[in-house]
Amino acid sequence: MPPIDPTALALLSIFGGVVLTIIAGGIGALIQHRRENTKWLRDNRLRVYSGFLSAVEQIGLGDDDPEYRRSVDAAAVRAVGALQLLGPDEVAHTASKFMKEAHAHRMALRAYRDERLPANEALLAEANDQASMTRAMFVVLASRHVGAA
Repeated sequence: MPPIDPTALALLSIFGGVVLTIIAGGIGALIQHRRENTKWLRDNRLRVYSGFLSAVEQIGLGDDDPEYRRSVDAAAVRAVGALQLLGPDEVAHTASKFMKEAHAHRMALRAYRDERLPANEALLAEANDQASMTRAMFVVLASRHVGAA
């Protein structure tokens, strides 16, 4: 085997170094992009999840004012829509369930206010328990997806 020309060896070393630098830079950029995307998703999920909780927890307040009720319901629906966009599906499904149970709790509370009957009190307690359990399940799932748990 003939010896490699020193000029060719120098060129191979230079271009080999350039190629390796480009490959390493591309891999580094890909890793950085994934990290930034993960951070963006986590930060936005946290914002949307906490906004959803704030919106749904307002459902039972100001129940006598129809305009307030419409405003709160619209905010909760928008929050669920944002949850559906950012995913995952299990969190969005639990959020929808929590919102429905918060509405059921509001209706049970209204019935109890109208007539303080033992049956209405039992319905209110059951609605409260269901909403509380689903809220806790939502918080656990949401925490898992923002890296808090």
